[in-house]
Amino acid sequence: FAPACKKLGFNGDAPGAWRALDTDCSGSICLKELDEKSDEVLMAFKTWADSLFGSCRSAFMDFDMDNSKSVGFKEFRNGCRVHGFDEDCAELFQLLDFKNEGRLTL
Repeated sequence: FAPACKKLGFNGDAPGAWRALDTDCSGSICLKELDEKSDEVLMAFKTWADSLFGSCRSAFMDFDMDNSKSVGFKEFRNGCRVHGFDEDCAELFQLLDFKNEGRLTL
């Protein structure tokens, strides 16, 4: 953690930052501790995809209607709707598209 802080240019108290981020004192920092709402959205999708398709990857493969090995927002939203995922698809897509490419690559 300390080397990563240094690499990012953080010159503050790295151990103190760790303690502040590791709210449950588990020795690790998870998304839930950083952004609980994003964690809930992502976990809801993972739980849904695992139960219906066996994995998120299998869900994306099903959503990929043009077999391009990538899923754009319209394909993603359509796949979610057709298969009954009732959460906010736009927010979920934005979380998954962390490179801001407008598509999810398989």
